[in-house]
Amino acid sequence: MIDVLLDADVLGRQRTGDETYVENLLRELPGAAPDLRFAAVTRNPGRVPPGIEPLELRAGSQKLRMAWTLPRLLRRIRPRLGHYQHALPLRPVGRTVLTVHDLSFEREPELMPRADRLVFKTVVPRSARKADRLIAVSDRTKDDLIDLYDVPEERITVIPHGVDPAFTPGGGDTEGYLLFVGAVQRRKDPRAALEAAKELRMQLVVVGPEKEATLASELRRLGADVRGYVDKSELAWLYRGAAALVVPSRYEGFGLPVLEAMASGTPVVAAPDPALVEVAGDAAPRLHKEVARRVDEASTDLLWLRDAHGITFDGVDYSEMGLAPGRRPPIERVEDICPIDPDRRRELTSRAFYHLARDEVATPRPAMPSQRDAVIPGGGRLGGQIAGFFNRRRRHPREGARR
Repeated sequence: MIDVLLDADVLGRQRTGDETYVENLLRELPGAAPDLRFAAVTRNPGRVPPGIEPLELRAGSQKLRMAWTLPRLLRRIRPRLGHYQHALPLRPVGRTVLTVHDLSFEREPELMPRADRLVFKTVVPRSARKADRLIAVSDRTKDDLIDLYDVPEERITVIPHGVDPAFTPGGGDTEGYLLFVGAVQRRKDPRAALEAAKELRMQLVVVGPEKEATLASELRRLGADVRGYVDKSELAWLYRGAAALVVPSRYEGFGLPVLEAMASGTPVVAAPDPALVEVAGDAAPRLHKEVARRVDEASTDLLWLRDAHGITFDGVDYSEMGLAPGRRPPIERVEDICPIDPDRRRELTSRAFYHLARDEVATPRPAMPSQRDAVIPGGGRLGGQIAGFFNRRRRHPREGARR
């Protein structure tokens, strides 16, 4: 009997964070729980790594797959436990673990096409309430699950993402462009990144699937280098060459590009979204507040910057380390920038699967945790300029839209 069946339909479908998550879950789970038998159901069985049994399930309509073909497969193989992202199949078999990345369609509904929004609003609440265990990728997502769906806190485990080993510092000079990584859609606000790049007279490189074709065309018309989806090796190369990663997203459940950029030794400038703040954590050097005020007096929430230009962070002068301007010291270990260390993440993940697969689970009721105040991670002088742009844009949205 299969102990754990993972829905890996995203493999090979250029689904950015969702695909990265499943790809690394499949790679790590067999080692984390060696006495469990794992299988992955996917339309691309050739992408399933060793240690996981591939089960091919072709899919045309995703709605038909979740309502009919996947439940039919589940009835045939009867796994002890199934893992899914976003939503459960209509009739799951065995116990269930559901990973929820974000609830942007609830918090910012106007940023999602109406048809997609209706589907998500129908299936996600039902799935979240029905799943035996939920994995939230951040405290922000956990808070949303409790607040919006009244999910018992004890059923939610927060397991932040890790970083794929492909993303490492490369050394050398930057190539003078700003980088935007993520699906091209209004929620990610690539237009704000482009406006910031224009103010700085820099090229913006946009990487990610073009979910909103009209927006992608507009970015190209206005001068952005829109490359669409790129493979992992090219993305790692783009991170290493960028002057900074710009993340102006209006809503995030986690913000994986922040970790990937930091692992690549690349400065990050991000909007003050609670999840992005949560991800950056103490990995970014904290500037003394008087220095932050000197960089941008108009900003009241600019508390995070990175610089290698003779500015002292908590007593460490990075300019003495021979770093190039605008670059921060390379991170020697991925563990140094992750919200939790890899061993702890592996333990939490295997526990979420193992206890359910072995019939050891309890399900009780919640209390609402509070969210931390938002701050802005930055990128040195460049970070100060871009963060200042974001601040002005928030104070004067119409003026920002006209520019």
